[in-house]
Amino acid sequence: MADTLTVPAAHSGEAANPEEKSQKHDEKKVQRQLVSFNFFKVMPEWRRLPIGERTEHKRQFAEVIRKWSQPGRLLPLTYSTVGTRGDCDMVLWRICYSAEDLNQMTADAARRLPRNPAQLPRHDQALAIPHRTRARRPA
Repeated sequence: MADTLTVPAAHSGEAANPEEKSQKHDEKKVQRQLVSFNFFKVMPEWRRLPIGERTEHKRQFAEVIRKWSQPGRLLPLTYSTVGTRGDCDMVLWRICYSAEDLNQMTADAARRLPRNPAQLPRHDQALAIPHRTRARRPA
């Protein structure tokens, strides 16, 4: 699967024949994005840890988020779902262009965080294409 799609750029006026029409289209590359949604539920055992230990775990998680927050490469966004969903406490939404970056961020978090501070009841990934273009596959 290609990493980019070729889409026609916007043009003004209609060409008289198909050759002129194809010449009027300046093609541009649209890079595909990967999006990942991780839904976390904090383990009850973690909530019973001393406050200092929990604070250190939160600091380490925030450090991973800051390290990987590189707009244009990988953008992690966090949202609390406390009070809105019963099956999870937090969502980590990641947007990037490389599955390798997603895997490296996950490995980095696994190295820094203690074992099983949260369950991962749901994980979704998708390939996204910018929504305001009409994409066509290159020939």
